[in-house]
Amino acid sequence: PRRLPRTRSFYVARLNFRTAFITFSPAPPHSLTHTHTMVHFVFVCCALALAVSTVSASGDDHDHGEECGCAGKELGFAVDCSDVATVEMAFAAANSSSCTTCSNPSLCYTAYLIVQAHHDHCAHDDLPEYIEDQFHGLEENCGEGCHVSRKSIDGLPDCPPISCANTAAATSALERLTEGSNNCLTDCSTTVCEEAYQHIRAQHDNCEEADVPEAIETGIHDYEEACEAQECNSAKSEADPNACTSPASMATASAMLVVVGAVVASTVF
Repeated sequence: PRRLPRTRSFYVARLNFRTAFITFSPAPPHSLTHTHTMVHFVFVCCALALAVSTVSASGDDHDHGEECGCAGKELGFAVDCSDVATVEMAFAAANSSSCTTCSNPSLCYTAYLIVQAHHDHCAHDDLPEYIEDQFHGLEENCGEGCHVSRKSIDGLPDCPPISCANTAAATSALERLTEGSNNCLTDCSTTVCEEAYQHIRAQHDNCEEADVPEAIETGIHDYEEACEAQECNSAKSEADPNACTSPASMATASAMLVVVGAVVASTVF
């Protein structure tokens, strides 16, 4: 029997980089089960996926992980310091007995990211004190999370420049802050208390987890209220916590990167 000429069809393959699952639109017809066509189709998709992963690997590597704005757009949350109820629900979920492990991706990890993003971005008095105090226990279980800058507060000075690698200087600043004779918990307005607090604020907000001694991770929260008038802006500039600007990030608004594959489909009768 005479065969009809081959037709060239085009399909859109959407690749979810977290699940490695590919969906197609429109749905391929039954004729794509033809062996030659499927081999060609899989080859095209694999080639495109390899090209995308190569671009991702060669892009900028963000030390704190992906931007929280990218993670939020993918997982369905936004950083909003006024939405305390959502943060409290996420904290309860991440701190529950069902979240003893916190793998990525998982609902536990999503709950953790909600808490972590708000903890890192919002002012200390935006969130309940118990979340500020207990957050670092979650961090030990779930890891570093996503990257977001702390929100700037009008009228505050910039934090002093520090060297993240110089953890000895940070530890020394904490020792001055906690030295009983300096009385910083009662009066943080003295020069020694103000300088020490602003140093550990900069270290806490701007440095890698490995460069922030555990005593600073937890100890800074004990002084946030006493040293509120000595706060400083650790972010160099105000940034939208929900923005997803990283060209290397594969977790964007829909968590899907659209790749178009040309599929040579044979019409079989």
